[in-house]
Amino acid sequence: MLGWAADSLTWDVGTHSEEEGQALIAVDGSDMERRQPADGMEDILVPGARPPRDRYNAVYIIFFLLGLGMLLPWNIFITANMYFRKKFTDSRYEDTFENYFSVASMVPNVVFQLLNIFVAHRVPLNVRMVVPLFTMLGCFILTAAMVWVNTGKDITHDHSPTLSTNGFFLITIFTVVIINLASAIMQAGSFGVAGKFPGKYTQAIMSGQALAGVFSALASIFSLAAGGDPIHSGFGYFLTAVAAILVAMVSYLLLKRSEYARYYLQNTREVPSVNEDESIAGVNGTAPAAGVPDLTGSGAENMQVLGSSSYLQIFRKIWVPAVCVMYTFMVTLSIFPSVSSLIESVSKSDGSKWTGEFFIPVTCFLFFNLSDLAGRVIAGAVQFPKEKSILLPILVLLRTGFMPLFMLCNAQPEEFSRRLPVVFNSDAYPIVFMVLFGVSNGYLGSLCMMYGPRLVSAEHAETAGITMSAFLTLGLGLGAAFSFALTASI
Repeated sequence: MLGWAADSLTWDVGTHSEEEGQALIAVDGSDMERRQPADGMEDILVPGARPPRDRYNAVYIIFFLLGLGMLLPWNIFITANMYFRKKFTDSRYEDTFENYFSVASMVPNVVFQLLNIFVAHRVPLNVRMVVPLFTMLGCFILTAAMVWVNTGKDITHDHSPTLSTNGFFLITIFTVVIINLASAIMQAGSFGVAGKFPGKYTQAIMSGQALAGVFSALASIFSLAAGGDPIHSGFGYFLTAVAAILVAMVSYLLLKRSEYARYYLQNTREVPSVNEDESIAGVNGTAPAAGVPDLTGSGAENMQVLGSSSYLQIFRKIWVPAVCVMYTFMVTLSIFPSVSSLIESVSKSDGSKWTGEFFIPVTCFLFFNLSDLAGRVIAGAVQFPKEKSILLPILVLLRTGFMPLFMLCNAQPEEFSRRLPVVFNSDAYPIVFMVLFGVSNGYLGSLCMMYGPRLVSAEHAETAGITMSAFLTLGLGLGAAFSFALTASI
């Protein structure tokens, strides 16, 4: 049920269920509750005292590196555009391989993100994190090795094995699918774990992802400026991806060594629902109801949770930020890069390198990723509007206005002549639009991802984080699909 309160400008998710106010029971029988934070403060689990400190922000940095390692490999992969174009020279894939890559990456990503909502809790966290990292590592080692394989008419290395273009294409598409499948599982696991922590740790993952975009944009610009051999550049890209995966792997292994992280990662599990009297009996030290574990005894778990909630109940509490993050990234992917990369400098004919070669890589890719990173960093310091404010969905909807703004810039599709007039006939306009576009994407997207786990009880925060990650990815898929219609309308 969605209720509106005009005086406070908030949305309400309806009456609170009994589970939302449940206590966590520690080994010694003391209550552990998820306290509602005061304005501007993070929500924390309080076992009679404040949690240990995150010394030197080590856990924050770990989540940041996980976000970086999550997206940098794939961003580096698609940055190697000239390498793949060289490999597919004079084949039917030369001008279409990017389309195949898009489909082969988006479909498994969306499907497995949605499946993660229902099956992730049945798989140990170490499996969901370490196995995908090893899988991605293997795929990029294979991709780096394929650099030295001759394909079709590309006889670059005299003593290297030769593979048909079709064979190289099939192997590459296979690695694209596996990389994105593994990335989807890892992303869901990372956001699910971060959901157990205060909101800034979800923001750390988002910021790491944004920095991955900055790195890939800079790599593309430096490669363009250096004018090096595409084959050797591709090998360098893929080795960078291998290094990023190794850093993410080490970061995750260090996570559980932190006392601060262990506080939030304590082994919890959901047990069958009990009625109020049975629950109180167990809390007060008498024998728990039948079928409910005695939480006051010793055991491997140092705390457990009374009660359970269905996925529908969890979604009912987080559907507003979930839909908001989906729509935020749908708008973003419908414009970037399909429309924004078509915007040329109005002075392109002057023959300078800036207006000819560097305008699109800098104003489209670098400016967006830098602005996106700035928005995500700001979200870590300022959270406005709050999680239940009506302003949040309003601001998300207002981003729709970027669609006509970019379409009315000097976008020049190669396939057809544009139908719309060029209203914003100056290079300043797309730059300003791009900065606002990137900042709003990073800021609003991060707020939504941070807010989702806050709206549920502590034991359901991981499921909420996984669900938010799935809706983010669904937004990316919808945006990529809608971008074709938007480009055709220019």
